[in-house]
Amino acid sequence: MMESHARPEEYALAAKEKEHSTRIKEEVIQFRFADNDSDDVEINAWELADAIQGFAGFTEQLARSGAFGEGVIQGTKVRPPKEGSFILEFVVPVIDWIANNPTGASALGATGGGGIAYTVKSAMKLAMFDKVKDVEPVPNEEDVVKVTWKSEEVNYVPRVAWDTLQKAPVKTRKNLQKIMAPLADSADKLEVRSGNVEESSDQIINNEVEETFDNQDFRDLWAQKEEPVEKIGFFESEAVVQSIDFRPDGKWLLKVGQRDRKVAIEDTDFLRELDNGMKIGKDDTFQVTIKETQLITEGSSKSEWVVVKIRRTRVGDGEKLN
Repeated sequence: MMESHARPEEYALAAKEKEHSTRIKEEVIQFRFADNDSDDVEINAWELADAIQGFAGFTEQLARSGAFGEGVIQGTKVRPPKEGSFILEFVVPVIDWIANNPTGASALGATGGGGIAYTVKSAMKLAMFDKVKDVEPVPNEEDVVKVTWKSEEVNYVPRVAWDTLQKAPVKTRKNLQKIMAPLADSADKLEVRSGNVEESSDQIINNEVEETFDNQDFRDLWAQKEEPVEKIGFFESEAVVQSIDFRPDGKWLLKVGQRDRKVAIEDTDFLRELDNGMKIGKDDTFQVTIKETQLITEGSSKSEWVVVKIRRTRVGDGEKLN
């Protein structure tokens, strides 16, 4: 079972000034793989390679979205392992929010990692399709969101990180599968801690455990299948009529930009005008508002377009279609 040791209120940033420092600092996130007696374990070489590759991919995914601050070019590094124990430590560059906002020195920033440890936990829950009950902004903190899960557990996550995790659930899950690879047979649990680069491995290991994952979490992560995700959006465009179809479920063929798409017409005012005798010609140009419904599953996506508003802007030279 996943367990969270830190109190939710510790994660939230206190109110801070609007301007962020552009100074970049390095934070450390520590992975300790152990057995049920909390003793260090040996790790299969292939599983170790997966864990490193998975975390590098995960942080690159977040950095590209701006989760570590504007202008941060991701370059995650691995600290030299300490002789006598097996601990993975990653050095991650992030914008130094705390330097510019001393009142914001709570756990999300001050414990290190720029919220990375909490982002890992939220990514894990999303990857396993845990249901979100509510997402809301933190008062006086525009860069952090409060995520309440159906289980009533609460996480505080950087807003851009949360947005990124929702946009790429499949890629997120694959990276987390790699991070947790040693839980397949080498270790019983993964302890996640964070700190700053001035702290030694021994000092960080004495920090509070922020998240713990175990073998069952690893098995659940692999057992879960991608549930379809439906996204709905609207956009406006110019469209040229190619063909029309007045059957009950018929769709019109429109050229939208450089693409030919079959779309349903649901603008009742426009359809009423057609019933009253308005003529449509091939190559007539219209301004349209399109509702796009995307159904996203693992490895594929498909979209359906419906025209909810259509207005003719130019009559073409082509033959009449009705």
